[in-house]
Amino acid sequence: MIWGKNKDKTFKSKKAFASPKRFKSITRRIFFWMCVVALVPLLIASIQGYHCARQAVIDRAGNHLLSVLNSRKSMFLSWLEERKADIRSLSVIFDYLENDSQIYQLDNSTILDRCRILLRKVHENNPSFETIVIFDREWNRLLSISQSDHSNWELPPSGFESELKESEDIMVGESHMHEDGRIGTHIGYKVIDQKGAVAGYVLANLNLSTTINPILTDRAGLGKTGKEYLLFPAEDHFYIHSGYQNTIIEKNSDLSRILSTESPTVMEYEDYRGTKVLGVSVRIPEIQCFIVVEIDQAEAFEWVYILRKRALLTVTLTLFIVIFIALNSSKHLSHPLLKLVEVSRKIAKGQHTERLVPFGESEVQEVSEAFNKMLDELAASHQRMVRVSSLAAVGEMSSSIVHEIRNPLSSVKLNFQALHNKFKWNSDYSDLAETSLKQLNRIDKMLSDLLNYGKPIDLKPSSLIFGNLLKEVLEIVRGAMEEKKIKVEIQDGLNNKPLIADPEQIRRALTNLLTNAIQASPLEGKVIISADISPKEPDKIIISIRDNGPGIPDHIKKELFRPFFTTRKDGTGLGLANVKKIVDFHGGNVTAENGEEKGAIFTIVLPLGGPTA
Repeated sequence: MIWGKNKDKTFKSKKAFASPKRFKSITRRIFFWMCVVALVPLLIASIQGYHCARQAVIDRAGNHLLSVLNSRKSMFLSWLEERKADIRSLSVIFDYLENDSQIYQLDNSTILDRCRILLRKVHENNPSFETIVIFDREWNRLLSISQSDHSNWELPPSGFESELKESEDIMVGESHMHEDGRIGTHIGYKVIDQKGAVAGYVLANLNLSTTINPILTDRAGLGKTGKEYLLFPAEDHFYIHSGYQNTIIEKNSDLSRILSTESPTVMEYEDYRGTKVLGVSVRIPEIQCFIVVEIDQAEAFEWVYILRKRALLTVTLTLFIVIFIALNSSKHLSHPLLKLVEVSRKIAKGQHTERLVPFGESEVQEVSEAFNKMLDELAASHQRMVRVSSLAAVGEMSSSIVHEIRNPLSSVKLNFQALHNKFKWNSDYSDLAETSLKQLNRIDKMLSDLLNYGKPIDLKPSSLIFGNLLKEVLEIVRGAMEEKKIKVEIQDGLNNKPLIADPEQIRRALTNLLTNAIQASPLEGKVIISADISPKEPDKIIISIRDNGPGIPDHIKKELFRPFFTTRKDGTGLGLANVKKIVDFHGGNVTAENGEEKGAIFTIVLPLGGPTA
């Protein structure tokens, strides 16, 4: 039942792994994010560029419109100041009409002619004066000149009289419209005599259209669609005078908004025609109206609209280019991953020799090499596991065999010892018994080595210094070294760098290799022991033991670490096998080669961080 559940889980996991539709394609993700990364900054830059260009046009057009507005306002105010000066100049008439008794000399034809000439001169020089009337202090009409229906004008407009009496300077009345579309206003001056009393009043009716129309119809600086007009606000409508025509429109929010600004400000709005424009306005308080200068947005933003079209075209072309590059790049980037999946699936099916092929890019190649190295290490680990499993089986079997053999072997050994003691007087029998005992001891040692070889190693890693460990090993083999007068040279490149390993097991392996090196070396020979960090793999150390013996024959190199293989008469063939077993359990490897000159070199490579590194 348990096996069935595990099988079902395994089946489900394989099904989930084999269903790519459950996961988003990395190619699509790469393509999507490449498009986002490429297009979003471009869109932001385009929008910002369009906004900045538009604002620059508004600022430039605004400055230009303000310049035109100020120019028109200055022209109108200058003209108005000239009309005020004309009215003020007419105050001399009261000097002509008065005598010492302050009685107007209206019966003096010479004085009247002189006054009429002065009125006519001011009137003719300034056609905008429709009517000029001279009143005394009691508002009696003294003199007048007119060229329109204002000749019947006897009294000032309602309210104007009281305001003029209180005025300290020339006063301009509120503008008004005539039936024929002309714009008029009243201008008055309270004349003060030398004694500080009111001498009389000078009033005139001005036709503003004769002066404003030329100003409003002047298209200098207004381009193709620019226009300027006077706007007179009323209670529920606007009266617009453009110089060419007069228009009455209902009040709307856009025009009301532009008139509400305290200082001239460029604004975007719809004009009285419903056309989107850029405009500025300024109030002329003397006649209570506004001068408005406008230009159509279509003309002002002509190049901005062209820029927008070009930006859209650029974004569109860039989009196609980015899509093309993104598709190719995403396919190119995902290709190594697809190959990785392909190789992984082949390995999962049992094709353990499959490896990734080299790629062109360095980063991808590093991943490929790391993946292949991982597979190699997994294969090696698998082999070690198989070997360990085999050793465990061999150990279990050999342990049983050794126990079965040792019991009768001990009995045989005791019997031969007894025979050796019994027949000491007989040299022939004594020699045979002694030889038999030696062979029995050799068999006993072989059984012990076999038992050790088959027994699993229980590693107890700890931090150790190679130099200290080597001193212990040299102390163990000191007798063999002195017997053959062997010189040992130590080349420790680790500089007391700690190594994680099982001290007892590494000591056994080094003792075995050093013993073999001493045995292989000639009398007064030399053995070199070196240890250093691997130049290719900084996380591993290399320990080498070199002798100056005859070396290793080529035909037995592959057999050296095989159990029970030996070239010595008294060897068991398990010494180097145990060395390999210890090194394998530490996650390393051991090799044997001949030196360039002579002698053999046994090399151990161990992970610096211990068996689990």
